[in-house]
Amino acid sequence: PETARTREALGATIGGGAGQDASAAFMSAPVAAADQVGAVLADVIQRPDYAPEEVARNRTGAVNALRVNLRQPGPLANLVLNRLAFGASPYGAPTSGTPTSIGAVTREEIVAFHDRWWRPDNAALIITGGMEPEEAFAFAERTLGGWTRPSGAVPATGPRAGAVPGPRVVVIDLPGAGQAAVAAAVRGPRRADDSFYPLSVVNSIMGGGQNGHLFQEVRAKRGLSYGAYSSLGARLDGGMLSATTQTKNESAAEVVGLVLAEFDRLKTEAVTEQAVTDREAFLTGGFSRNVGATGGLGGGLAVAGTYGLPLTEIGTYAGKINATTPETVRAAAQGIGSDQAYVVVVGQASMFIDALRAAHPDVVVIPAAELDLDSATLGL
Repeated sequence: PETARTREALGATIGGGAGQDASAAFMSAPVAAADQVGAVLADVIQRPDYAPEEVARNRTGAVNALRVNLRQPGPLANLVLNRLAFGASPYGAPTSGTPTSIGAVTREEIVAFHDRWWRPDNAALIITGGMEPEEAFAFAERTLGGWTRPSGAVPATGPRAGAVPGPRVVVIDLPGAGQAAVAAAVRGPRRADDSFYPLSVVNSIMGGGQNGHLFQEVRAKRGLSYGAYSSLGARLDGGMLSATTQTKNESAAEVVGLVLAEFDRLKTEAVTEQAVTDREAFLTGGFSRNVGATGGLGGGLAVAGTYGLPLTEIGTYAGKINATTPETVRAAAQGIGSDQAYVVVVGQASMFIDALRAAHPDVVVIPAAELDLDSATLGL
């Protein structure tokens, strides 16, 4: 509460988060209040209390939110899809945790994690906005210059993505679900790989916005969903290109077929130069809008640092995207076939399982009550 009152009085925000590859803390404040807010941020980073009652409150809130998500077809499908794609590797574990794993976390474990990982020689401080460089360096020194480096070496990390599991089709039977969620994915490159850029254009053609193939085939032409999209996840050690949508239980099997067809479409279908140019503009325009704001610029630099890219990525990204051609799109599309895909359908299985099994005889059905996201095998 004291921290909240201070930042509110100064017109500032302080927050944080964690992902598959990094943890982050951030602040945003008027330049005139930067030192005061910076002092609060430094205290949060270096001397967190982790008061037992706050740990308990946040743990309970997180578990309750997860339980709500696990009753929703869309979020549940995404969690299962990630497990199928990355199995027992670190990336396979849900970033959000599970009710069991979050419920079991102790204050002592949280303190140990902070002491192990939050250290100045394992961190980058990024400052954007209304400070000249020398002023920013001085601010950094005043704010975190006293952060002491531990005597031991920075902890090492091993491979995070693991071996590529074989493709699978899994149904999570969620009785009473009003809709079915369909999610499919293939493993993708590391964010720092050159192949990330043409595959970004492939993803944009496939499911970027309302002009993407998925939206046009599933929503515009057939009215089977309110929307269907794809995304290319960026990670340090290997990503995932995924497609997601929701539909009526009765049309789930049909939608699975439509989604998987899009993973194969660009292997053989010619893409015009104009179509590639349009998708390049879609990607670079969104990137430019994002890094045009101070928060987005800081986030872009954080992404570069986290994923092993040079900081010049902010200036070179558009050129790498714009270098894509119909030929490189076709080449990139060869690596994302439906025969490599992980497919998850969450819904009332009795309404679609026969049709789905006719197309995918090896489909596995797991009752939602028996699903174990803490297990790499999902409890099977």
